[in-house]
Amino acid sequence: MKIFGVFRYIPFFAVMWVAINVLLFLDSSSATSFKLTNPIHTFALPSKVNWAPTYNDAIVFIGLFLLYIEIFKSTDVSDTQIFEHVLSLFTFLAYLFEFLFVAQVGNSTFLILCGMSFLDVIAGLTISISAGRRDISIGGGIG
Repeated sequence: MKIFGVFRYIPFFAVMWVAINVLLFLDSSSATSFKLTNPIHTFALPSKVNWAPTYNDAIVFIGLFLLYIEIFKSTDVSDTQIFEHVLSLFTFLAYLFEFLFVAQVGNSTFLILCGMSFLDVIAGLTISISAGRRDISIGGGIG
């Protein structure tokens, strides 16, 4: 897991949380014409349908990719893994409380990211516990 270096300690959903907050507050500002519901580009599909993914769609796709990386990171069994799980839990709580109490983030995209952050916490703990059990049983266990 040396690939991630210092990034292994930082939950990627925390970085996503900061980025989505900047984008959502820009989106709600009347000073800019930027809207997350604007299409990025229109693609003509072979079925003769035009598909126009929005910035919200791209954010969800990036969130799925980050969830995959976070689950991969949780397979590492190390002393710092507990610290990373605690940071992931705080990140999820930040998503949840902000979704409930801040009007600008009360949308489906933010809720989906909140759910992904929750899955990160649950999957990380589950994988760590399973890996810990495996290590104990390989080592001969107790008794």
